[in-house]
Amino acid sequence: MTDTGAHLIAHHSGEPYATTDWDVAIDDVAGTVTWSTDTFAVDEFANALRWGTMFTFWVDTSALPDDVTNRIGFFKPGSSADVTFGFPSSDIFSDGFESGNTNLWSNGG
Repeated sequence: MTDTGAHLIAHHSGEPYATTDWDVAIDDVAGTVTWSTDTFAVDEFANALRWGTMFTFWVDTSALPDDVTNRIGFFKPGSSADVTFGFPSSDIFSDGFESGNTNLWSNGG
């Protein structure tokens, strides 16, 4: 895994929330990537996911992903939720998107 990134929102003027980037940790042995911000206990105004916001996270890899379990923890003290999702088989980029061949792009069918 290489080249991780995130696109976080800029809060409106006057809002107390931090706009600092999240920390990222890559564990090549376990095959995991973790993004995190300060906990609520450290900074109640940390740059957490809040209702009505959307952050984007990415990582480049040299292999296709397997089915994975993602753990999403609540910012305020409480329990966490596990969300499981998978990706299509090895033909994930058969529409030419990865190669940039727009002649192969599907129409969603």
